[in-house]
Amino acid sequence: MANGDLLHTTLRHIQDDRESWDQKVWRAGNRGCFAFHAARLAGAVLEDPEPTITWGDGSIDPNDDVRVVVNDAARALGYEDGDFISINLFARRALKLSDEQAAQLFCGCNGLADLERLVQEYTAQEAEGE
Repeated sequence: MANGDLLHTTLRHIQDDRESWDQKVWRAGNRGCFAFHAARLAGAVLEDPEPTITWGDGSIDPNDDVRVVVNDAARALGYEDGDFISINLFARRALKLSDEQAAQLFCGCNGLADLERLVQEYTAQEAEGE
């Protein structure tokens, strides 16, 4: 059963701060997709939290490192020291989504209306399952 509280919290977070949402990327600095925001709201700590990377030639790019550290929030989801955790893997577990649901929700093609519809669909399924 999906984690309705986290689904709704993440959606509201994105609706309230659309500048930090970019569904086309897992992470670009402090911006990212639904999975990025869900993972962070669920306690994920990025392995490289700096929002930008400065290269040897002085050029600067948004940090796109998707690795998450094993912390207490990750351990609560069943991860152990030494596990590789990415934003999407952490978010999928925290949201309690099936592979199919995660693929649909995390798709880069989704607009805000699509996210709203999917969150409604997944939380309706949760309510029916109670």
